[in-house]
Amino acid sequence: MSTADSKFHVQSRRSICRESIPALYDKMIRELKTICTTAEFISLTLDIWTDRRMRPFYAVTGHSIIDCVFKSYVLSFLSLTGSHTGEALLNEFEKIISSDYNIENKLVRLVTDNAANNVKAFKSLIVPSLEHYFEGDEDDDDDDRIDEDDSETDENNLNDNIQNIFNTLANDNSVNLLRIPCFSHTLQLVVADGLKESSCARSSLVKVAKIAKYSHQSSKFAENLEANKYSIPVACKTRWNSQYNTVMKIIEIPVNVLNEYLNHCNKDELCLTSRDIAILRELLSLFALFAEATVRAQAQNSPSISLVAPSLLGIFFDLENELKNCCIYTSSLYKVLITSLKARFGGLFERFDISIENMVKKKDTFHLFKDDFF
Repeated sequence: MSTADSKFHVQSRRSICRESIPALYDKMIRELKTICTTAEFISLTLDIWTDRRMRPFYAVTGHSIIDCVFKSYVLSFLSLTGSHTGEALLNEFEKIISSDYNIENKLVRLVTDNAANNVKAFKSLIVPSLEHYFEGDEDDDDDDRIDEDDSETDENNLNDNIQNIFNTLANDNSVNLLRIPCFSHTLQLVVADGLKESSCARSSLVKVAKIAKYSHQSSKFAENLEANKYSIPVACKTRWNSQYNTVMKIIEIPVNVLNEYLNHCNKDELCLTSRDIAILRELLSLFALFAEATVRAQAQNSPSISLVAPSLLGIFFDLENELKNCCIYTSSLYKVLITSLKARFGGLFERFDISIENMVKKKDTFHLFKDDFF
């Protein structure tokens, strides 16, 4: 390198760790402060998540519209260790909005949720009976595995710690007055409630799961599908809407064609009956708008909060219509979805004169969705 460029200087690990990285960090902080100074209004997202080893992390993300362009930046990222993490995070939050970025008077809303519930709910949000599809998957490296005897205890301790953190934040008036729940997370909790009650479609979904898995194991079956321009996408274990799309793609294949392919591969036991098709179509129809709202709410360059009320009203009235017209096999699932919607989003529904029965047990987010922002 000295021959190619006499001015080139090879940096040591010491200089990178002690000089280069800190310099880049300071530069980024200065840029973030400039952005926060330029922004007229800012909203924050407080998020707590865990890695495969159940180590919790905490992030604060700032959102603003600058020169008519949506901007999002991570303002803080911390590893949660030790006790009294609730107080520590509250101090970090107050430090961010005051001394670090001076955005206290620009803060309009704080998006957060009950992370303890989310950790538990999203750990295995799998469409019932599609467990067969994921059997034998070895996604995790050996180094990422947790001793099974300790995993349940660790998870319970983590949930307790996260719950304490959000309780501490909720007790702070400045935080509580600005807080709105995360629409996507709350919607997924409704989906989770519904998936638990999908036993009416279990036998049909078992067939679908095995068909989907077989399509990725048998070259003969896959070639038959491809020759007629059909495909069955790979389902993602951590995304229920990915599993929804897999089921939908199988149903889109004409049943006589699909069964013919299965017969040629000596898989007669997987052939779908007319009853299977009817049940699966009902199931897909009930979850159709949930899947669409899940995707649309992930928009990064548009105000997704404007989708909340239209999405919820669309889902609610679509479910009502499904019950009247074609809900033969899945009426119990419909009731669970409607009840969960009212329990979690009831505050918004009441603003549209939709009555909430006294028997509905209101969740923590019920009143938070009365916010004018929705």
